[in-house]
Amino acid sequence: MNLNPITIAPVFPLWLILLLFCLALAQAVVQCVVNWTKLGHTRTLAIASLRLAVIVILVIFALNPSVVTRKEHRISPAIAIIVDTSESMGQSDGDGKASRLEEAKALLSQDGSSLIGSLSKKYEVHVYGLADSLRPLEFGDVARLQATGSKGDISEALQTISDKNAVAVLLSDGNLKWNENFAPPLPTVTVPFGEPETYRDILIKGVSAPLLAFRDREVTIDVTVKNYGYTGLTLPILLKEAGRLLSAENIHIQDNPDESTVSLTFVPTEAGPKNLSISIPPQVGESIIDNNQVNLSIKVVRDKTRILMVSGNPSMNYRFMRTALKSDPSIDLLSFVILRTPSDILNVRSYEQSLIPFPV
Repeated sequence: MNLNPITIAPVFPLWLILLLFCLALAQAVVQCVVNWTKLGHTRTLAIASLRLAVIVILVIFALNPSVVTRKEHRISPAIAIIVDTSESMGQSDGDGKASRLEEAKALLSQDGSSLIGSLSKKYEVHVYGLADSLRPLEFGDVARLQATGSKGDISEALQTISDKNAVAVLLSDGNLKWNENFAPPLPTVTVPFGEPETYRDILIKGVSAPLLAFRDREVTIDVTVKNYGYTGLTLPILLKEAGRLLSAENIHIQDNPDESTVSLTFVPTEAGPKNLSISIPPQVGESIIDNNQVNLSIKVVRDKTRILMVSGNPSMNYRFMRTALKSDPSIDLLSFVILRTPSDILNVRSYEQSLIPFPV
């Protein structure tokens, strides 16, 4: 049997309460003795009982007792299950086999032995779908998931759900964006799908190109190509504008997996926006061919704008303007501060001076 504890918070010091109680009790006893013969036994005992009751009540109020009631409400830890629904999850790893997403949905089905059913017994389970963006799902939505959309950003997804969940479970084939320098904000358990031994794909992993180019000046675009499942190949990388070939380079694939970078160069002859495409021809047995091409846009201008900026003295305004103009790649800036004029009188010989007068 659990009893609620009783605590006291005396409004006066405890010793003072005890002293007043003893004095009041002694006074009640004296009054009882005095009235014993005057009022009789019955009336004296009644009055003494009332006085004693008042004293006890006053002592109770002075002690300020309270009953502490404790209620425990246990909250189960929250677990986030992230299902990758990008296009690569629709791939099958063999004839007659279900797609990777179908295997993930079978693992998450609401049977008693499923992953969701097992975790729901001890944890609060949240389900999310990840493709172009992260979206919350109901348990009943899992069976209707489709492998559509581009690969999602797992670093951003973990950052989004980190304040509501203690652990994340990721169901994916690994075709996700992530920041290698990003420390996950919560522990993540990965359940992999797909067979790496049979997966074959060549993709353009990254493109580094300037946003601004200049007419009749060479432009360099760096392309990073990732390979899975192929060895001993020489592949052409094509740079085109509206179907017209601008540049082409060969890339040699030696290992599996492998990653190589090649530079494509061209010289724009006209000013204006350039809508370019970088592509690799599809290979036999390639699982995904949509990642063999990347589109990009570059603005071509006639030439840099030449600006001469002269300041009478160094100041924060001069510093701000110089920084703003230098950060614009379309501007060729020449700037300096006038620190001496021909009218300045210096008590130093001319050949000993390091500052030349303006103008010069």
